[in-house]
Amino acid sequence: MSRATNDTSQVEKLALSDLAPSDLPQKNTAQQKRGRLMLFALVLTFALPALLAKVILSQQWYQSGVTNHGEWFESRILANDIGIDIEPFQHSDPVWLLGYVMPEDCLALCQKELELLNQSHIALGKYQQRVELVAIETVSDDLLIPESLKGQYSSLIADKTKLLNQVSSGQVVIIDPLGEVIMKYRLSSQEADNTDPKAAKGMLTDLRKLLKLSRVG
Repeated sequence: MSRATNDTSQVEKLALSDLAPSDLPQKNTAQQKRGRLMLFALVLTFALPALLAKVILSQQWYQSGVTNHGEWFESRILANDIGIDIEPFQHSDPVWLLGYVMPEDCLALCQKELELLNQSHIALGKYQQRVELVAIETVSDDLLIPESLKGQYSSLIADKTKLLNQVSSGQVVIIDPLGEVIMKYRLSSQEADNTDPKAAKGMLTDLRKLLKLSRVG
C-alpha cells in the first residue's frame, strides 16, 4: 500500500513539474499587460484633463455665449518649440505658467504690464497656488525685471529666434503643466501706450475656465 502511495506521489510531482514552466510565460504576459494598462491610465490621468479643458474652451462649450479673450495658436505649440525650457517647473506638483515676454528694455509700459499681471495673479484667489508667474527673457539678465517685482516672478530664458516667431515682446502666454502654450494676450493698448484692465480681466476669465476644467496643476 505504501509503495503504491509513493508511486502516486512521484507521478503527481512529475505532472506538476511539467506544468509549471508552461504556466510562467502566461503569468509574465498577464503581468506585462497589467503594467501597460496601469501606465496608460497614469498618462491619461495627467494628460486628458488638460487637453479636454483646452478643447472645451476653444470650442466655447463652456458657458454658452461667452467668448474667449485671448488669441489661440494656429497649430499645437509646445514650450520647447518656441525655445522655452519649462523643465524646472515639471516637478511632483505641476503648475500652470503665466508668462510675460520681456522686451529688450523694460521701460514704463513694460513695468506697468508686469505690475498688472502680478495683480491679476493675486486676483486668482484660491487658484493662485496652481499658477506661477514667469518673466520670459531672451538674454540672461535678471535686471530686466523691476526690483519691486523680482520676488514675484521666476525667470525663464528662451531662444530669441524661436520665441519671436510665435509671440511678440510684451505679450502674455498661458502654458499648461504638460508644456503646451495655450493662448496669448496683450495687456495694453498699443495706441494709448497704457495698460488695459479689461484685457487683464478677460485673460483671468479664460484662465479660471482652464483651471476649473482641468485637475492637472
